[in-house]
Amino acid sequence: MSTTGEEIDVPRREDVAIVAPRGELDLAAAPAFHETISLALATNPTALEIDLTEVTFLDSSSLSVIVRAWRQSTERGIAFRLTNPVRNVRRVLEITDLDRLIDDR
Repeated sequence: MSTTGEEIDVPRREDVAIVAPRGELDLAAAPAFHETISLALATNPTALEIDLTEVTFLDSSSLSVIVRAWRQSTERGIAFRLTNPVRNVRRVLEITDLDRLIDDR
């Protein structure tokens, strides 16, 4: 099952935009994931957090969305962090060297 735009929450905490997708982030979900992140960045937050608590699967298309979001954030001076990846998602991030973006506070 892929996630849809309706399954991606974008709560705010102070000036932090939090994107919280649920389910599988695969090729079918990548466009909605990208759009949600773009909308979050359009609010000019001081930080963008992608909360991966409820993500069960992550493929290369969604990894690409994450890398693009990190680059856009960095270029605009917006702090970027990934939080709460489950074990298998964390492993994908480790293999791709994106685990350096995880904030384990």
